[in-house]
Amino acid sequence: MFLIKVGLALLLMTGLYLLLPPALTGKSVLMSLRTNKKDAIVTGLERSKWHERITAATNDKLNMLGKSYSYFFKLCLLFLSGGLVLGYLLFNDIMLTVITGISVLPATYLYLIFKCNASVELQESNLETAMALITNAYISGDDIVRAIEQYNIDQRTFSDTSHKKIATAFETFVTDHVLVNSSVEEGLLNLSRRIQNRYFKKWIDALILCHHDRNLKFALQPIIDEMNDAKLRRLRNDTAMKLTWRVYATTLGLLFSIIPIFRFLNDTWFFILTRTLQGRFCLVLMILSALGTAFYLFDKTKKFA
Repeated sequence: MFLIKVGLALLLMTGLYLLLPPALTGKSVLMSLRTNKKDAIVTGLERSKWHERITAATNDKLNMLGKSYSYFFKLCLLFLSGGLVLGYLLFNDIMLTVITGISVLPATYLYLIFKCNASVELQESNLETAMALITNAYISGDDIVRAIEQYNIDQRTFSDTSHKKIATAFETFVTDHVLVNSSVEEGLLNLSRRIQNRYFKKWIDALILCHHDRNLKFALQPIIDEMNDAKLRRLRNDTAMKLTWRVYATTLGLLFSIIPIFRFLNDTWFFILTRTLQGRFCLVLMILSALGTAFYLFDKTKKFA
């Protein structure tokens, strides 16, 4: 029995070592601790308000998606329920089931981040399409207001939320031009404030210059091409990020697959793993390591988002 426990512990610790990233092993741990200690001394006041930063970030994500806190609480309940069901199916133990449910709960925030990234990508793609259509209409007609009006007429049938946001901004430009202020330049400046995108601001600046000198209208298309090139680079980065998460999920699945294997093939080992103190300690360590490495991986792949 003792040899079985030792072998089981070694097997689980080997899986944990494979799961942990290299940056969390060896001398880098000491360097990280020293660096974190210095940072904590320098920015202690800011680090003491980490919960406020998380709350503000959550508010930003919900506002970006156009959702309320009730949507966030429903997501939390959904992930908590999924974690509890997963814990019960894996361990058939109340304590480990509750720990698994609580550990899965932070995945709600990761889900919000991925959903926001997808929403931003869709909005930028629709914005690029709108800029291209308006540019082509303006080059052929030499009338900025008429080109935007034609775009509004053509795009009123779209039901996508992000597309409606962009279309509403252009519709507001035309309405303000007709009813409030006929100055095209001021209307374009107000339009640039409604949509936060650096390529869009460059495009608006170019439109203002074209309003004073129509010979500059052929400078609009290179801005759209630059935006398209940035989108292609982002797609390549997204592919690399998804591949990294796929490898991580595969490693995680292989690590936790040992639990159902023990449950169906070796009742004695499963009992040791889920009912003894040593086995529960290894399982809790596995769950916490999976949670920690997920956030570590997210932090390392943020540059791809």
